[in-house]
Amino acid sequence: MIAILRTFAIALALASGCAAAADIGRVVLAAGETTALRQGQVVRLANGQPVQDRDVLRTGAASNMQVRFDDDSYVSMRENSEIRIDQFKFTGGNGDESAFFSLLKGGLRAVTGLIGQRDHDNYRMVTPTATIGIRGTDWAATLCQGDCVNPDGSRANDGLYGRVVGLSNGTNQITVTNESGPPTTLGINSNFYVKDRNSGVQLLLVSPDFVLSKLESRSRGGSQGTAGGTGNEQATSGGASSESRPSTVPAPLPPLPFVITQDLGPQGAPSVVSLAQPNGFVIVFPGGVGTFGNAFFDNSQSTATFDGQNNLTSASSGTLTASLAGGTVTDSGSVTIGNGQTFVWGRWTGATSVPLYNGSMYVQTANVPLLFGTATGINTTGSVVGQLGGVATYAYVGGPHPVDGGGNVGSITSTTNTINFTTLVQTLSIGMSFPSIMVGATNTGSAVFSLSGTGSHSGMGSGGEFSGSLSGTCAGGGCSSTYAFGSFTTGLAGTVGYEFSTIGGLVDGTQAGQAAFLNAYQVSSFTPGPAPVFLTGQMAWANLSPSVPGSTTSLATGTTTYSGSNPVSFFVPSSSSGSLGAGTILETGSVGLADGGTMNWGRWSTNSNIVDPIVGAINPSTGVPFVVGNANTVVPTSGTFLYSFAGAPKASDVNGNLGTVTGGAFNVSFGASSGSFTVASPVTLSMTTGVSYSLATCSSGCSFSNSSPVAGGMTLSGTCTGGACSASSPATGSTAGIFVGPQAAGLAVAGNVFSPAPTVSFAAGFKR
Repeated sequence: MIAILRTFAIALALASGCAAAADIGRVVLAAGETTALRQGQVVRLANGQPVQDRDVLRTGAASNMQVRFDDDSYVSMRENSEIRIDQFKFTGGNGDESAFFSLLKGGLRAVTGLIGQRDHDNYRMVTPTATIGIRGTDWAATLCQGDCVNPDGSRANDGLYGRVVGLSNGTNQITVTNESGPPTTLGINSNFYVKDRNSGVQLLLVSPDFVLSKLESRSRGGSQGTAGGTGNEQATSGGASSESRPSTVPAPLPPLPFVITQDLGPQGAPSVVSLAQPNGFVIVFPGGVGTFGNAFFDNSQSTATFDGQNNLTSASSGTLTASLAGGTVTDSGSVTIGNGQTFVWGRWTGATSVPLYNGSMYVQTANVPLLFGTATGINTTGSVVGQLGGVATYAYVGGPHPVDGGGNVGSITSTTNTINFTTLVQTLSIGMSFPSIMVGATNTGSAVFSLSGTGSHSGMGSGGEFSGSLSGTCAGGGCSSTYAFGSFTTGLAGTVGYEFSTIGGLVDGTQAGQAAFLNAYQVSSFTPGPAPVFLTGQMAWANLSPSVPGSTTSLATGTTTYSGSNPVSFFVPSSSSGSLGAGTILETGSVGLADGGTMNWGRWSTNSNIVDPIVGAINPSTGVPFVVGNANTVVPTSGTFLYSFAGAPKASDVNGNLGTVTGGAFNVSFGASSGSFTVASPVTLSMTTGVSYSLATCSSGCSFSNSSPVAGGMTLSGTCTGGACSASSPATGSTAGIFVGPQAAGLAVAGNVFSPAPTVSFAAGFKR
């Protein structure tokens, strides 16, 4: 019954939508898989996007996210973490304020804002083992649930680990409470462990390395004695050894020779003459110790000013107000591509003005270096992404030198850049070398970065057309950590649209703060291929989740990307998404429909990735069975039709055992505004375990609206025989279907039989 209600809730949310909650904060840094479960639907979160009351915030593997709330508090989530916002109300000091959260999984680091500083009782974090009351401080906590590893490779005991970092303009204290007794008050530099809700608080001499997240421990630069933490913190380095889930570190990249193309005047100074006015730009500026910079694309030239050499002199958009002010432009250069477009780059230095985020607010800051690129002839109306197929390989042609938050200048030593326009995946590697990192008057040594990562299509806008994350190593005394982590964004240009790419990114970092880079590339080779195919509202799929047996979803309105006739990814806004990833497609088949359409089926193998609206990101061990068909379906308004079984991929149970869908049929009656289902012939499944199912009745959810091709929320019931089933054991399943084909001549059905156990997942096609 629980699975039935969950499936019905998904279908209802897709059909009717939900009222929007109030925005209570904003994402200030998102890298990797960062989402929110919002009113039963999964919402992808990126830099600058709002966070709402009652959201469940989630990060995936090798992912980080930072959120600033309206009271100037912030939370930084480490990888594989989940936080629920139980209640957040901020009135600006007018009373009735609260900030209540629950740590459900993973770890975080947080600094309390005005709510926690003014009224200690109105700020708390609930965990499965204890409730943490905050009295104005900088603190960190990690919930271990079989997933925390010590530096020596041993698994840490399960429970809650925490540390009071302090230095946040509050009392620098927290209280820890559970059923074991009165609250325990802990002050700055205190470390603690709580085994379960009935166990008392144990004080630790040091906190385990996994308590402080990689992102926070690097970005806030605790080793410098700033507000990011004290000089003797255990995890300020944030290195790979301090991480409970080790990351794969790529081998150092080989040197790549390149030539920077510049137009030089008579005195040897960069000069650009008779250029068209830029209509697009990109800027990247690094944060220092304890602050964060930004990377920003603009393809409409609505917010910038330029000098006579097309150097950027100012840019503004929302919280972004960057100005050359009293500074100067250096490190200039340019490249002109075949269609006459010119890209000019440089670095601001001296008395500049840019907004840095300090953990609670944006602060206009002077003397911050900024890398910029300006472009002429940018297409402001659309993008080739989604229209173009094939693989483009790029060669580095120039750009300003990378720079860190302290103004230390490095160089690009190696880089590769490839974009697959068919699968919409970008791969990037970068080598950067800083010969010396000065922190004040101290030379801390060199910093040599080796990074690689992948990106995906993100749409045009301030995040570019592709965005992704980087990870790797940093070697040398100037590094803040031996582990390096960053993000990048990509813009495209050219006659066709793939010939030129610009990549800006940030890496945490050096002893002086973040490192920023801005690289320009020209295509060196292009292998044509099929364009990605985006179709709407015509894929049914099912998956099994160990935590929510019977989780079934049908795509009502969304985007499906194809390779040939088989789907390789799908995305439903504010709901679910999936990708074949490293998986393969098995058991494919197809059938022609009476209305001229085609229906296809198959099963994604393991290693596919699904974001489920109930359980979030999962990798189903049973794979993902699917049925797809032609888009632009017109549902009939009268008549009753028989839809007979046409074909299906293998069914599979939650233990990975396979089976076969052997038959079935539906009678579908269409009306002027709605219709209904009955089972004309039992839907039958036969498993290799000897269990057989016969689903003969549609007992609930058997109607649909003509306003959508979706027929969701059906409950099928019948019998189970063989194997562990007793004679004529009842069987119950939840299914959802989509009409496909130009005139709805096909019916794609996906579902689960969840009683009796074990749950079985299936997808099948039926045709008129």
